[in-house]
Amino acid sequence: MTLTDGTLVYYLLGGDVNPMLRFVDDGVTVNTDAYSFSNLKNFYISQTDDPNGIEHKLADAKVSFSHHVLAIPSVDAGSVRVYSVDGTRVHPVVRSEAGFLFVDLNHLPQGIYAVKVGDTSLKVVKNN
Repeated sequence: MTLTDGTLVYYLLGGDVNPMLRFVDDGVTVNTDAYSFSNLKNFYISQTDDPNGIEHKLADAKVSFSHHVLAIPSVDAGSVRVYSVDGTRVHPVVRSEAGFLFVDLNHLPQGIYAVKVGDTSLKVVKNN
């Protein structure tokens, strides 16, 4: 990432401790480092990211991502926020049905999105 003062910040993958990226209301944290969105000029995720569709910490919740729709069991719609990779909050179509919350990304452009569900963040890669 590039900060507004020109500082370049890198986090390497594949070491002993891989970085954990979390989007928060007014910024992003990587491990213990916190950055305000107002101090970020550019944010990049390497093209070598695994575009498998989803990487999540909600394995026990049986989250699924299919046809650009994220299905999350038993959560309140107000606890879900979605951000584009540049940190801009986006507003997908959200509906609740049969004990699931469905977050529909179909109208959003191709890209990587961070979905915050309560205190947990996950990455969704939307390919057209």
